[in-house]
Amino acid sequence: MAAVIAAIGADILFLPPAGLGVLRDDLIPLAALLAEAIVIVEITVRLRKTREVARREAASADLARREASLALHMREELLTLLSTKLKRPLIGMVDGLISARSAVERGESTQAMAALDSLATEVRVLQRTTDHWVAEGDPTRGLAEPR
Repeated sequence: MAAVIAAIGADILFLPPAGLGVLRDDLIPLAALLAEAIVIVEITVRLRKTREVARREAASADLARREASLALHMREELLTLLSTKLKRPLIGMVDGLISARSAVERGESTQAMAALDSLATEVRVLQRTTDHWVAEGDPTRGLAEPR
């Protein structure tokens, strides 16, 4: 519509003689003006569509960035939780191993067995803890393996 109005305006205002009607010499410049206007309109429409796509892509990228940030934060929280939950059983296992080794080196089999029993208890606690975490993460696990 704007291209047609521009062509009529050019005919009336700028091309001699003034008034409606087109001379043969004016047809080529008028057609060129009309083609230029159509190209400008097409470029403008495509630019608007491209800007809209870019706006949607930017929103999508921002959402992905926020989700990645949340996932990273959740991973850090999980690692913190796991390290605090596993610290006590692991420290107990290390102490049990040191005690058992010292008792074996001294030749005290009763104390070595007690230290090994303590170590076995700590391993069972750790195993139950990790089995519980795995069972919470997999809802089908409880159905497949009766406890």
